Amino acid sequence: MLSLLYFKSHSSTQSILHQIKYNHGKSLAIYMGQLMAHKWKASPHFEAFDGIIPVSLHNKKHFKRGYNQSLLLAQGLSEILEIPIYENVLIKRKHNSSQTKKSRAERIDNVAKVFQLQNEETIVHKHILLVDDVLTTGATLEACALLLKENVPGITLSIYTLAYAQ
Repeated sequence: MLSLLYFKSHSSTQSILHQIKYNHGKSLAIYMGQLMAHKWKASPHFEAFDGIIPVSLHNKKHFKRGYNQSLLLAQGLSEILEIPIYENVLIKRKHNSSQTKKSRAERIDNVAKVFQLQNEETIVHKHILLVDDVLTTGATLEACALLLKENVPGITLSIYTLAYAQ
């Protein structure tokens, strides 16, 4: 698991995330994805991936926001790392309430069984980079990773987020 930035209230990281998520910061999200890729390539632990899966948004939230910020981060990563994005594998089927003010236990309950797989045969025996904007308690990424690991033979997962909040 790797994150590019550390999230702290009233910080520049918070400003970047708010710009991306709430102020139509599409180009900023792609740029931050490119920075994530450059950091990954410069790491002594660099390894190649077969593809990227962004954490998906429910259609309702996607429609309201107009885009999926995790997909935009994945696009920036994909451009630099020259690997495909598997956008239609991990699908958020249920709309759940915002995680922002929930405890870890509430977040785990809130994301339980909201994700579904489709076209999973496209990622069998592949090393996949699971990408999201921010890791807070890990509930969303854990739900996604468990679903993938339990249902896709031979998958290897790595996780990369733009920011880590503790």
